[in-house]
Amino acid sequence: MGRDYDFKKVIQWFAERADCIIVLFDAHKLDISDELRNVLNTLRPHQDKVKVLLNKADQVNSQQLMRVYGALMWQLGKVRLRPSAAVAGARVVISRAHLPCSDRRSSIRRRSAESM
Repeated sequence: MGRDYDFKKVIQWFAERADCIIVLFDAHKLDISDELRNVLNTLRPHQDKVKVLLNKADQVNSQQLMRVYGALMWQLGKVRLRPSAAVAGARVVISRAHLPCSDRRSSIRRRSAESM
């Protein structure tokens, strides 16, 4: 990809200053592109900051989720991201938009009460 700047140096600069680095994967597409592989290799010295999020996990059943999780760990292992950090950082992201209306209202009420 043609850029007017050194992408690797930019990633290093942000990684050195960040408190947390979030790497987001889609539950339906876990492939790691060459560019993402390069980014993950650049982030290797900052593995303790890396958190892996699995998006759209609410759209697969529990058996599929276990397969997706295993495949994600396999992919991350291939780029030598420390497995313990990756496993500890894996999370399931569920959109509030998919919650039933009553759950959304109670979530909004709870947030309002917490902010007061």
